[in-house]
Amino acid sequence: MKNKMDELFKLARTVEPDIYHVERGLETRVLARLRVEHESLAVWFTWTWRLVPIFAVLVMALGGWYYSVSPNIDMRTAITANYEQSMHLSSLMGD
Repeated sequence: MKNKMDELFKLARTVEPDIYHVERGLETRVLARLRVEHESLAVWFTWTWRLVPIFAVLVMALGGWYYSVSPNIDMRTAITANYEQSMHLSSLMGD
């Protein structure tokens, strides 16, 4: 049995493998895999950019609603207020 196996291994070493078909489709398979990976990322990126205008309109609508509901707020004072200094002073004073 061992002699028969040695003969088969010797015969298998003499035969050259046919790798022509494997090499022929390698570039196609690699490029197809890269395309699939790239498309999965591109779908997410495309949808985020498509939703940006909707979120911008939503933020503007919320800002307008907040401004119309509370008329006692002076927006100029709220934007130009120096909150960093007042927060620092209140933390020093223990408030």
